[in-house]
Amino acid sequence: MNQQPTTQPIILNCTEQDAKVELTLQLTDDIVYFQGHFPDQPILAGVVQLNWAVEFARQYLNIKGDVLSVEVLKFQQLIEPGTTVQLSLELKADDKFTFAYSSSLGKHASGRVKTGS
Repeated sequence: MNQQPTTQPIILNCTEQDAKVELTLQLTDDIVYFQGHFPDQPILAGVVQLNWAVEFARQYLNIKGDVLSVEVLKFQQLIEPGTTVQLSLELKADDKFTFAYSSSLGKHASGRVKTGS
């Protein structure tokens, strides 16, 4: 029996208010993106963090179109397996949204994404 690899975090909580969404995500050890990145200290790659932010913005903020640019992208602290993080998303003007990952350890990553067709 083939089991599909785990590619998404577990959503523990979701709070939506106006153009803002706050998701509490449990990053389980079995998420495939932790494998091999890095063997001695698995971490969640920045490209995965950005991809999840875009996916959740499409789902919860009804973002449309392609990603045209990523601005003010910052990675402040590594995210390791087993971490529970808060992902904050906020819709801005001009087809943009911001995202920020944080946890009890502090800020992990943030940025602004511009979308369009």
